[in-house]
Amino acid sequence: MNSSNYVGHIVNFLVFTLLQILVFNNFVLYNTAFCYFYIGFLLFLPFDVGKIWYLMIGFVTGLFIDIFNDTLGVHAAACVVVAYIRPYWQGINTPRGGYENLEVPNIKTLGFQWFFAYAFPLIFIHHSILFFTEAGNFQYFFHKLLKILSSSILSFSFLVIYQYLFVRRVRLI
Repeated sequence: MNSSNYVGHIVNFLVFTLLQILVFNNFVLYNTAFCYFYIGFLLFLPFDVGKIWYLMIGFVTGLFIDIFNDTLGVHAAACVVVAYIRPYWQGINTPRGGYENLEVPNIKTLGFQWFFAYAFPLIFIHHSILFFTEAGNFQYFFHKLLKILSSSILSFSFLVIYQYLFVRRVRLI
């Protein structure tokens, strides 16, 4: 990752977190589906970010959301778990040609099927950690599971829309 990309990633951080704080925190469907759009920032970071840096970026992202939501580290914990799991999941999900010509995950280059297999499980894990930590127990397990699944689908849908509308196709040479 070269130094010119740092500014772009800082802008992405601001866009994802500000959209979460200003728009998506208030976007709730039937008090069951919550949209956590900011997780896209962690999912769309370059593949070559070191594990320690990625864990720190995940913590700062979650902490930033926690500060504005007054949630006492719940988002930070969920983001750190995603940051820890992502490199291993990325290795399992490696496409046939590998990642050598591609810097960032991109639905337009790698396809919807790959993006679904890459992003949805990580979003589901993030939401599971988030809702069960927030609840503090496993009481109403099936209700929480419904919230996790519906929120994961909603968050994933908005991230797919974002990818198709605002991310340009990267040409592989």
